Amino acid sequence: MIHLKKITVKDPNACASAYVFEKGFSFECTDVNLLVGGQGTGKSTLIGLLAGDDKDCLNIDLAEHVKKDGISSYHFDTEKHNPRTRDSELYTTPSGKDIGIGQAAALTSRWKSHGEIIEWMVIDPLFTAENCVILLDEPESGLSIANQFRLIEGINTAVKKGCQLFIATHCYPLIEAHEVISLDHKCRMPGKEYINSKREKKMSRYYAMDFIVESFDPTKEDAIKKVIADIWDCDDICVRNDRVLQIHAHGTDYLCGGCDEDDFCAEAVPKIWEANGKPCVVEVTATWLDDLPCEIHLFDPNDPDTVAKVGWGKKDIPTILCQHCGSDLKKPCSVSREYVSKDDSPSKFGEGYYEDEERMFVANKAADLCDGRYDLHDNSDKCVNCGGQL
Repeated sequence: MIHLKKITVKDPNACASAYVFEKGFSFECTDVNLLVGGQGTGKSTLIGLLAGDDKDCLNIDLAEHVKKDGISSYHFDTEKHNPRTRDSELYTTPSGKDIGIGQAAALTSRWKSHGEIIEWMVIDPLFTAENCVILLDEPESGLSIANQFRLIEGINTAVKKGCQLFIATHCYPLIEAHEVISLDHKCRMPGKEYINSKREKKMSRYYAMDFIVESFDPTKEDAIKKVIADIWDCDDICVRNDRVLQIHAHGTDYLCGGCDEDDFCAEAVPKIWEANGKPCVVEVTATWLDDLPCEIHLFDPNDPDTVAKVGWGKKDIPTILCQHCGSDLKKPCSVSREYVSKDDSPSKFGEGYYEDEERMFVANKAADLCDGRYDLHDNSDKCVNCGGQL
């Protein structure tokens, strides 16, 4: 049941803990609201703000029945509210009257594991909760795989009994089972899509590439520019003639998983030389933007090691071209491959390249086949560039 309809960050400067949010960030609430994102993106902060840490930061649009009658809530932070780590005196009054779980239970918790505490104080209450708002901060902490699935069962039971949940989480099966509010993407999206976005980012690296080409044939300038634009997503390609004629190009993009800087250069430089009609000086400055290490790769045709490194002139490394458009099928992510579900689910697709003239397929972006049973579709390979059957 929807008790809180919409949440908007009203003023992130109103409290120190809300600095990670942008003013106006908002989301429509559903029965289960999973807050996901990297460390420090504000998941726990938002749960704390909803619990009342500072009401000046948020604007909460309440359902009419809540405006009229109010609503009960339950907040559990697995780090701050674990009775094993708190003073047992907090659970009793000076007169000896129990507060919350009581002092005896708080003392008994010292002999329970962290996961047992979460099972006792989070999972079990989910099966009995009714008509309330539940705020949980990383409830999967310390839970076994079996209890992570029991957590999902408890959440589904609570929803059926009129509860609305807001959960900061990294729990894979929980994320996979629901939509999520991604604080990385600043939007709501399917949990599986969020997982795939993280998997693809992990498999790829975000780079800035700078190219400088010297000693080239001026009549081949346009051909070289076109090749560089095909190799890399460049936002600037120009010719400079300060002391020597040079082609400069710059752009940012992802290197496909399984491809490193050396692989990229070994593929790019021969194509530039081919466009020029002969070897020329090529300098590639690769900057990995996640950590900002920068490395310069210099290819000088007068250096025999350079020529050997890029395989220029080798006849035992044939180019494999698409018969429809002429694209190089040895280029990473140049070939798509289909996997057909045995359970009538939609097909899955992976991308890769052909390693040799026998067309041995090597995956760069593997298809996610974890959620069902799939068979490779025979003769399903297609050129990514033109879509032609290979």
